[in-house]
Amino acid sequence: MEDNGKSETLRKGVRGIMSERKAAAYAVALHDCETGFRLAINSERPFHAASTIKVAILLAVCKAIDEGTFVPTTRCMSGTGS
Repeated sequence: MEDNGKSETLRKGVRGIMSERKAAAYAVALHDCETGFRLAINSERPFHAASTIKVAILLAVCKAIDEGTFVPTTRCMSGTGS
């Protein structure tokens, strides 16, 4: 796969965004399945995986909406309170 400077352009863009946001820690991983293009920034840095479950939940909700088994305005959670 030919890079044509994409990696460095994306790296500069990500660094700029993270610098503006004053991010203490960040990592980015990208893989374009169609072209094979890959980019990894700070890929060796360990992160707690707690937020990754949000992606799986979002995909499941979107699939259910597409299949018509979930209506976006449906209330998903209810509690009795304490």
